[in-house]
Amino acid sequence: MRNPKSEEHKRKMREAAKNRPRKKILCLNNNIVYDSMKEASIELNLTIPNIINVLKGRATKTKGYSFKYYNN
Repeated sequence: MRNPKSEEHKRKMREAAKNRPRKKILCLNNNIVYDSMKEASIELNLTIPNIINVLKGRATKTKGYSFKYYNN
């Protein structure tokens, strides 16, 4: 069994996640570019892991939506 992480470690991990650059994604169904997976998941009522599966090619769609990374 793993030891629980210290509060200091948890705080550092949260800070690192906040500063991580976000990749824009394009919904192929409605041609809307989302600034992050979180934004797309909230607006389309999807889960982030399902969006990741589509982006990585493990699934073709999630609830009828297809995505790809957006390149400016």
